[in-house]
Amino acid sequence: MRKIRVLLADDHRMFREGLKLILERADNIDVVGEAEDGDEAVELAGRLQPDVALLDITMPRMSGMVATAEMTRRWPNVRTLVLTVHEDRRYLRGVLAAGASGYLVKRQSGVELLAAIECVHRGDAYVGSSMARAVVDAYVSTGESEQRWIADGLSSREVDVLRLIAQGRRTAEIADALGIAETTVKTHRQKIMARLERRTTADLVRYAISSGLSPDLE
Repeated sequence: MRKIRVLLADDHRMFREGLKLILERADNIDVVGEAEDGDEAVELAGRLQPDVALLDITMPRMSGMVATAEMTRRWPNVRTLVLTVHEDRRYLRGVLAAGASGYLVKRQSGVELLAAIECVHRGDAYVGSSMARAVVDAYVSTGESEQRWIADGLSSREVDVLRLIAQGRRTAEIADALGIAETTVKTHRQKIMARLERRTTADLVRYAISSGLSPDLE
């Protein structure tokens, strides 16, 4: 089995070394490089072509947000996962708009970190549990969001499917939650992507959270 090749970028050496120890315990992950600032992270991403770049937001020389945007523009095959202390919707929206495939808060567990890496590697989007709850609550607490999505050409059922996709639910889980067949879920997903002009599931999640159509998380 081919291992997931991961690049670590964080300006705190001790934290970076701790991350490396956690990741190297996993049978399916190989840490191929380390960077201590955004410039070095971008340079190593181009040279090493990792599957996943794990980036801090606050780094010298170039922030993780800018590095994410640069990597997304130059090497879209490199998935970026932001690991940060910031539990703030503004940072979440910013990094997703920059092209990140995931957002995880540093206080989360090593188990969730490994799950996040696997998730973004397979092409999905990942929002850590501490932030995902806020996203879900925002959708549930207001009908304004649904009306905006419907105004954008989606049906009420497609909005339901999109909401569950944004929660990180798999096709089978969405089918169970809505009481519909998995093939129906896939059909809805294809229609949503076509209407919103998104190419991947990760694009859908980023768009739902970062666009003006989604409600504030406060």
